[in-house]
Amino acid sequence: MVYGAHAIGGVINIIIKRPTERPETTLHVESGSLNTQRAQFLTRGMAGRTGYVISGGWLDSAGYDPVPANSEDRTEYTIPRDANEDMLRLRLSPDVGEGRLLLDFSRFGDERGEGERIQDPRGVYRSFDTQQMNLSYDRSVRGTDWSLKVYDIGEDYFWNRERLRRGTYTRYEVEVDRTERGGMLQASRRLGERGRVTGGVDYKLGKVDGADNYKEGPDAGLQVINQGKQRIIGLFAQYEVPLARGRGQVVVGGRYDWANVYDGHFVDGTGFLPNGPLPGGRWPDSDWSAFSPKLGLLYHATPRTDLRFNIGQAFRAPILDDLFRSGILRGRYYQSNPDLQPETVWTYEAGVEHRPNPKTTLRLTGYWSDADDLFYAILVDPDFDPRPLYERRNVAEVRIRGLEGEVEHRCSPTWSAFANVVWNKSTIEQFERLSPDDPDLAGKELEFAPRWKVNAGLRYRGEDGWRGQIAGRFVDDEFANPDNTAKIDRYFVLDLTAGRQLRNGWELALEVRNLLDQRLVEGDYYELIGGT
Repeated sequence: MVYGAHAIGGVINIIIKRPTERPETTLHVESGSLNTQRAQFLTRGMAGRTGYVISGGWLDSAGYDPVPANSEDRTEYTIPRDANEDMLRLRLSPDVGEGRLLLDFSRFGDERGEGERIQDPRGVYRSFDTQQMNLSYDRSVRGTDWSLKVYDIGEDYFWNRERLRRGTYTRYEVEVDRTERGGMLQASRRLGERGRVTGGVDYKLGKVDGADNYKEGPDAGLQVINQGKQRIIGLFAQYEVPLARGRGQVVVGGRYDWANVYDGHFVDGTGFLPNGPLPGGRWPDSDWSAFSPKLGLLYHATPRTDLRFNIGQAFRAPILDDLFRSGILRGRYYQSNPDLQPETVWTYEAGVEHRPNPKTTLRLTGYWSDADDLFYAILVDPDFDPRPLYERRNVAEVRIRGLEGEVEHRCSPTWSAFANVVWNKSTIEQFERLSPDDPDLAGKELEFAPRWKVNAGLRYRGEDGWRGQIAGRFVDDEFANPDNTAKIDRYFVLDLTAGRQLRNGWELALEVRNLLDQRLVEGDYYELIGGT
């Protein structure tokens, strides 16, 4: 409830290192195959009454050519896909007396080649420049714990795109500014032996402002404009009730969300796609609301066995790019869909954790989700030029169910073993065709959702400073398009890491992914290879 309307599949708890009383600095340097180098650093300490953590990193890789030799996508212009990254982050925690204040600033730059160069010296590439600011303040006042969080995120996206179709060369630049800012105010109070109640409000404002600027070719000087805004307001409350004799707790909660999209605007100066239906290429405004309940139970059945049950509903409004922006994503051409409606998911989950002895932990979890109006890629024109045209639409009903099992065992003071097995089946139970030409997806499985995934391995950590791990990963067959006519074959890979702690805080390490150096296909028919 407290994590927002978009936390449909769960949340990730990110734990960041805190300042230390004495200054401390770490440096991590890597070099590997494909002319790849990476460097990372972190320094932390105190400057007067202010704690600080400064971290950064840099990556440069010549990349590799992932297009299979027999693929129709391979041409004389195919080149390796290189990558360049840089990151800097500053986290400050000044002493403000009562309460805790945190200030967090970060910047991340990412430039990646797309594996094709026709005339432009740099070829086709994308770049992301993301800046983020977070402020949080926590304080307890008369038994109530207050928490205030404010954030501002901006992303400058650039795509240098060139293509050659039937002897005609075209180059254009995609520039998109995305911003998201908002905040949350939360209060939590313990009610003696009766548990804890938590409630609050959050607000988010998002904006996308994009343009495709044609530089060379028949459409030189023309523009495609995509714009839109979205705001979401949420109210939430949660009550945690402890069970008698410390046997667990029950969590009951609810969340109300109101979402509004407005100022949608699409104008295609090239005439490639139709403009918005209102004057000036605008789209009609839309708003939605939903209430999402939740019930959870944690029960300590025995000192060694815990049982978990969760039932809840989640709501997610469409994102601005799906509503108002047309363009290429993951090799597909998508047209915007301003008629897209929110998706809702009911999820049922049950799990058990058992510790038969101090060295072994066993976990088993089963889940079942029924999604209404799930966002999904639908092929609307297979003969669209230059590539098939897709659109994000709502699928009437989707069912997702699965089992996940885990085992961890400490074989000795230095050796441990682990294994994780996931079985998942995701099917479209009901699909409404909007036209006779639409594919009938009822009964089809979701694309890129393999039935089985297995991870297993051994870890070693010795008192002499040596450490290592060898792990195997198996991924089952998966469908590569919505109508299940294309498939990616299953694969198995081995990964190896080894290292030793040296004097004065230095460590020497080796990492090999895909140890057997197999040529594999993952995602949209791109090959993976091994490397260090």
